[in-house]
Amino acid sequence: MKIERHRPTPFLPFSPVAGLLAAVLMLSSLTLGACGDPPPPPMPSEFEFSIEAFVYDQNDAPVARVPILIDGQVVGYSDKDGAFVAKILESPNTDIELSLGDLSGYRFTSDNVVRETLVVRQGVGGAPVGLPITLRASVHSLKNSYLAWVKINCDDSLREGSCENMPIKLDDKVVATTDNQGKAHFAFEGIIGKKSLVTIDTPVYQKDSDYYVVFDPKQPSFELNLGIDNTVFVIEESFTDLIGLHTDRMAEKAKPKAATRRRAPAKKAAAKTTAPKKAAPKKEPAKKAPAKSGVIDLW
Repeated sequence: MKIERHRPTPFLPFSPVAGLLAAVLMLSSLTLGACGDPPPPPMPSEFEFSIEAFVYDQNDAPVARVPILIDGQVVGYSDKDGAFVAKILESPNTDIELSLGDLSGYRFTSDNVVRETLVVRQGVGGAPVGLPITLRASVHSLKNSYLAWVKINCDDSLREGSCENMPIKLDDKVVATTDNQGKAHFAFEGIIGKKSLVTIDTPVYQKDSDYYVVFDPKQPSFELNLGIDNTVFVIEESFTDLIGLHTDRMAEKAKPKAATRRRAPAKKAAAKTTAPKKAAPKKEPAKKAPAKSGVIDLW
């Protein structure tokens, strides 16, 4: 049995006003006792739940721009710290899927999906709170570093300086320009197993320009196979002026041809009408000297 102890009430002389006030106070006390404490507010049908995702590579460096998905729908991307934090308003006991989308140049080395049921617990102050959903994932970078050297040559059909300040594009983005010797180099990062395209962006001149040329070849491109090694790619190209070359050929064709000197056929000598040669007189045989006698002729 619980015994309640009360302090004795001090004796006070009776007063009509005092008696009336006491009656009012007693009545108020009885009314409050009959009502009791107010009922607690109804539980909300939806709560705030925190959604947290963190992505790091093999060197524990944060990875940005990783797609964050809730139930298959992209709701954001990881920031420069590799983190994504947001709040959703949802009913308790709802099943939810938090996942990470693929990012070019990386592959996941851990689970990139978590499936949880939203749960509400009593917080520190007694108020109900929704428990967070957290996903931590690791990825491995497939990127590698490369270097490219470009050397271009312009022949005599192009004026001096034509190979200077020539833009060099990597996958349609200008990454370098040639110097006064037609040389350029640049470093770039690529994905192992992929291909990149280097293009020499030859200028295009209008026909009404003071110097109208057509570079040949036009916009030459070179495909680079990106391997696992840190490779140095060497690219060399030579250019000529297609219009100048064509003009030179046409001018060469338009020149008058030099007459070809040929030896005229030898003329046959006219037959001479000469008198028939007389037959040479026959030589008479020499007379034999008479036989000499033994007499010597002194005369």
